[in-house]
Amino acid sequence: MLVAPVLTAQEYMDLPQVRHNDLVIEMNDPVLGEMEQVDLVLGFSETPGKVKGPAPLPTQETGEEQAILFQNNAEPKRPNSQANAPGHPLDGIRVLDFSSLIAGPMGPMILSDLGADVVKVEPISGELARTLPFLLLASNRGKRGIAFDMKAPQSKEVLTRLLTSCDVVVHNMRVGVAERLGIGYEAVSKLRPDVIYVHSSGYGPTGPESLKPGFDPLFQSMAGITSRQGGGAIHPVFLRTPVCDDTNGMLLAVAALMAICHRGRTGQGQKIDLSLMNTGAFANSGHFMRFHGMNDRPLADEGLLGMSAVNRAYPAAEGWILLACHQTEEWDRLKTCLGWSGEENQFDEATAMNPWNEELCRKLAQEFSQRPAAEWEDMLIPGGVPCVKVAESILEGFYDNSHAQEMNMVDIQNHSEYSNLRQVGVQVTLSLTGSVAKPAAPLIGQHNLEILTELGFSDQEISDMQAAGCISAPQQIQV
Repeated sequence: MLVAPVLTAQEYMDLPQVRHNDLVIEMNDPVLGEMEQVDLVLGFSETPGKVKGPAPLPTQETGEEQAILFQNNAEPKRPNSQANAPGHPLDGIRVLDFSSLIAGPMGPMILSDLGADVVKVEPISGELARTLPFLLLASNRGKRGIAFDMKAPQSKEVLTRLLTSCDVVVHNMRVGVAERLGIGYEAVSKLRPDVIYVHSSGYGPTGPESLKPGFDPLFQSMAGITSRQGGGAIHPVFLRTPVCDDTNGMLLAVAALMAICHRGRTGQGQKIDLSLMNTGAFANSGHFMRFHGMNDRPLADEGLLGMSAVNRAYPAAEGWILLACHQTEEWDRLKTCLGWSGEENQFDEATAMNPWNEELCRKLAQEFSQRPAAEWEDMLIPGGVPCVKVAESILEGFYDNSHAQEMNMVDIQNHSEYSNLRQVGVQVTLSLTGSVAKPAAPLIGQHNLEILTELGFSDQEISDMQAAGCISAPQQIQV
């Protein structure tokens, strides 16, 4: 059984593993004085970064001084030859993905979106997310799949050739497991000295809790996310969106891209460490800090509807409308649209928090109850008031949304196991290197024959491995 305490961000800062991971940095802020805040969350073995200093004052550096700073850190310019540019940013890069669930696989999927050839390596029975299709499909689009028994003697050569052929290796196994399987960093770097090796763990590669398994809800709770999400409610609220897992996947992709860029300049590979513990601090970095006079972040109301009278959800005659006025002009426009010429509440009163302007909330709630949410959208948005009808489902809010479809944000796929498969499409658009059109998540071992042939295995050798039961029988998607 895995459990974790529900903490505030400041309590999280003092956990022994957090301190062991060097997640807290002390600095002297020119306005706030001595303070603590989140330090670097990505660990590069060869190119460790550093925090350069506190946030600058608006007039701390002139434009000329900033230009000099960037020039001093800039790489020499290289010839811009569009003729030699790849079709996609990561064309020619191969990624081996040994990870499972979300925090690991999402990063390689982003690399695949950018053109990398991502080979998902699974046991013959499939990875853990195979029992949860929504996790599998959401984090494995665009990958090719190979499945074999990594512990079988006959598979050793398969593993060796795969590792030799790759540029990036990714896994999120518990500390020590990869080493026992023969795919630890030291073993892989001997086969491929310039490899970029990314390990995403739960608590970090070393330290008092490094051997513990870790999952998103645990780090939401410890990092102060669930306690703050609960707001004015009497209990913490778990975010159904796995914010730590998703953020970790994006950080993983960013770290790999940094290392690929560094290797392109120097030829040097390296090991990268990141963890859900670090990601929890990063995702909550706006409150992962201490300084004299620091106030608590404002809380949502007990009904968790919002943060103030003009930044919250209201029930309409049909559906709900979310109001998000953050500037004086937006509040004034709202009053004009509502015909509130005699309304005396100023913007500061409308945005008041702790305590709320309850009278204004009741007055707005009465107003919004007079029309359907869709009519409020049609009336307020042209008037310059930020608002939106709250979608009743992801179908209404995304997949059937005409704007999302026009922006090619919806990926529609044919799949033998899932009919009418739609998911989020490629989100990164580059002007010179177009989006990558890739298929849905592979079946278990779907590309065994294709990949093993590429690695130089003969038909007889592949047949022998299948007969020995060390690789899965290849599966094909029927469309």
